[in-house]
Amino acid sequence: MMLQNHMITGYVISRIIPNPLISIPLSIASHYFLDLTTYPSKEMEIALQDDLKTLRDKITFYFVMSFLVLTSIIILILVIKNPKTTYISYLCMIAANLPDLPGQIIPLIRGKRGTIKYNHTHQIVHDPYLKMTINQVYTLLGIFYLFFA
Repeated sequence: MMLQNHMITGYVISRIIPNPLISIPLSIASHYFLDLTTYPSKEMEIALQDDLKTLRDKITFYFVMSFLVLTSIIILILVIKNPKTTYISYLCMIAANLPDLPGQIIPLIRGKRGTIKYNHTHQIVHDPYLKMTINQVYTLLGIFYLFFA
């Protein structure tokens, strides 16, 4: 899954289990489960490591990144505006993304896309279009949950 889906999952876990001693480790564990089922296609990983030489690579990269940024902003706005949000919710949202920090997020921020580690080798879903569809549907369902919660 992508950043925004881990954020949603961490938030939902914090709402269901408000005890931080349980919800924070569970949020970290949820990261691995979500990546096991539907991590975005290996093509996206390759695009992140390339110099984005072809137009297809550039379009894919910018579409995925714009979707990620837009939905992450929407999720943050909905979480911040929700009066039921606690500090545990924010901690769980951060904890759910921690496993990606050393291998993917830091190299991307530093502009060293070539050093991004592809460590999602055990996956249940293999079709890249199905993975992206599941990711986007999960994101939209999460946004609806946050909007109506």
